[in-house]
Amino acid sequence: MSLRFRINLLVTALTLLFLAAGVYLMIQEMRGQISEEIEASNRVTAQLMTTVLFSSQMFSRGSLQQSVVQDFLARLGRVRANEIILYDRRGQQVYVSPPSQYKAGRHAPDWFTRLVGPDVPAVPLRADSFTVEIVPDASRSVLDAWDDLLSLAWLAGGFFVLVNGLLYAVVGRAVRPVQSVVQGLARAERGDLSVRLPRYGLPELRAIGEGFNRMLAELQRTVAAERELAENRQLTHLIQTHLEEERRVLARELHDELGQHLTAIRTIAQATANRLADKDPQTREASLTIAASAGQIYDAMHRIIRRLRPMALERMGLADTLREAVAEWQGLYPQLHFDLNLPETLPRLPKTIDFTVDY
Repeated sequence: MSLRFRINLLVTALTLLFLAAGVYLMIQEMRGQISEEIEASNRVTAQLMTTVLFSSQMFSRGSLQQSVVQDFLARLGRVRANEIILYDRRGQQVYVSPPSQYKAGRHAPDWFTRLVGPDVPAVPLRADSFTVEIVPDASRSVLDAWDDLLSLAWLAGGFFVLVNGLLYAVVGRAVRPVQSVVQGLARAERGDLSVRLPRYGLPELRAIGEGFNRMLAELQRTVAAERELAENRQLTHLIQTHLEEERRVLARELHDELGQHLTAIRTIAQATANRLADKDPQTREASLTIAASAGQIYDAMHRIIRRLRPMALERMGLADTLREAVAEWQGLYPQLHFDLNLPETLPRLPKTIDFTVDY
């Protein structure tokens, strides 16, 4: 349910509640006014007929008096809020007031008549040989109240439609920027951090738009920095991998190529020294020197290979390589004491980590 629809629904409910309260108060006011009007009219009519009966009794009796009263009623005609009925001594109706010509043929609905119609009893006036009954008739007053209520209902209905139409248009214009905010949030949720909200006229929406734009700008900078950092990490990892591969190739070439030649030189020099042990002592010493130098070069090359890429890592693993390195260091530095504590099994780690730990 949209905000626009909810606002209109709330205003509609409040308007209907206000109209219902107004109609209730108006009906209560109508009921009091009609009751007061009918009672007052009934009292005036009763006083009039009492005076007429008293006056006619002074000059006539019996049927003559009835004729005088009936003639007066015929000349009087209709009393608006009352119906006058004349009964003879046998209780038969001999006269009734003519119907009202005011809004003739129209009547208020029965439910409305029961709602606002007063409960005023008929007033009987008795003479010697006849009876005059004054019956309250509130139908015209009720009809006037009904017409007034209809006029008010049409006016209220037109006002209600007009207000709701204007409110719907005004609210729609007011919340139109909210739709752009929602669209901006949706685009940002899909990953479009370049979206920006315009500068709104309303202070509240302007503050929301500026905060939204600042947030996305900062987020965009953060994402760009993270992307650059990730690219740098990837490049660093690529360079490190390439360096490790170059070290491994160089160490293998040193071990396979130079190591074999040094071993051959050392072997040949040692063999030459052995053959010339008694024949040429000077040459023998030179051969031993060459063999010793070849051995020293071989040991130095082996240390260089270990610094480039420990070859034992590929064959024996990290634990055995560490043990071999400690044994070598102990041989190089006998005055130092090395203590290596390793678990029984080491987890398999990436080659880069293995090399870093061994190095």
